[in-house]
Amino acid sequence: MGIVDQILSDKGSQLSGALTEKAGFSAGEAQSFLPAAVGKVFEAVGGGGIDVGALLKGGDASSLLSKIDVGNLASQSGVDASKATSGLQALLPLLMSALKDKAGGAAGIASLLGGGSATGAIGSLAGKLFNR
Repeated sequence: MGIVDQILSDKGSQLSGALTEKAGFSAGEAQSFLPAAVGKVFEAVGGGGIDVGALLKGGDASSLLSKIDVGNLASQSGVDASKATSGLQALLPLLMSALKDKAGGAAGIASLLGGGSATGAIGSLAGKLFNR
């Protein structure tokens, strides 16, 4: 089971709750949006150019959000782009917290990914997260 599946299994109800309570999703919208959103967030983190340490500390998520094709995510999930953006903003703190819990922080992310340095390991995050 990859980390995306683990987080969805462990935190799915909490993540769905954030979507319905903070972003105005219906339960059905949350159910279709959540798996795609989690995958896109981890794919964006894996693409590099993100200060994961800052995100883990609750830093500005705009650099991460700018790397996600929100229109495509919205289309995949059956919600409009504005709602998809709100959903991502609601999910991001919870997703980063869950990743931190699984990996033990920025240094742990490197270990989780089997890499040496955090920078090099983060570059290969997408492949490792999706078991490729």
